[in-house]
Amino acid sequence: MTMTTSQRIFSIAALLTLSACAQASGPGDPTADPEFIIGLNAARGPRALTALDDKLEALIPAYTGHVCADIVADVKKLRLNKDEFESTADYQSRIGQLANAGLHGQLRLSDTLAFVHHNSLYGVKYDADKSQMSGSVGIRDSNQWNSEKTQLLRSKVLDQTYGGKSKGQARTESGISVNVDRLSYQVCALNIANSNSWQQTNFDFNIPAAEARLDKGRLKALFVGHLVPQFIQNYDLVVSPSVKAMWQTTYTGNALVFQLEQIWIYNQVTGRVYKKIKPSN
Repeated sequence: MTMTTSQRIFSIAALLTLSACAQASGPGDPTADPEFIIGLNAARGPRALTALDDKLEALIPAYTGHVCADIVADVKKLRLNKDEFESTADYQSRIGQLANAGLHGQLRLSDTLAFVHHNSLYGVKYDADKSQMSGSVGIRDSNQWNSEKTQLLRSKVLDQTYGGKSKGQARTESGISVNVDRLSYQVCALNIANSNSWQQTNFDFNIPAAEARLDKGRLKALFVGHLVPQFIQNYDLVVSPSVKAMWQTTYTGNALVFQLEQIWIYNQVTGRVYKKIKPSN
């Protein structure tokens, strides 16, 4: 693997931070927690400003990927949605000419993007007899219609911000009107354009027990792919109250339309990539 100058600088800085934290930590010290190290380096490290090389076998330590909100802001500036007075042929021609349109940093619209999801791994376990780690990746929080309302796409929320609580009335799924707390969240998500291709998201890989003991709690999922037309959509989801949960939750925001090409399972502290999952068809 060949690193750029900026990658080398960040790698050295991240390793120095890890070393300093390790020397300073003691019993009960939060710096001994790998999640603390991840958060510390993510906060200090630069956001990804270049395309991901999808042939890499390792990432820089504490790699945080691209930021959903940043990409959304860039895409909105480019006016990529199809106008109702624009023919399909004219739209495709215009989008083709924008393939190299700049986003932020050195990013281009057609570049490979990578988004880290911190809570998408399920059932992760280690089999010491086989020296094998296994689990699965969740790629759907809800279903969202595509722009033409012809297909439901799996949607994965990357970031959400609590918007507040209010009192009001809402209807349960059975149609009964009740007084509830209304919770709101602002989200940034991926609408997976090739949802039908992702029928299997299980993974396994061989790893020595000593390494597995350290790495199990540090594994993250990296969603790798490209933006595709319509590039961006509104995200809307309302979770109605129920007998067990007497509140209504509304999620609104933006979703990037994303061709998911690979899911990487990697150690976010060291950057080591253990598995690359590809679509089943």
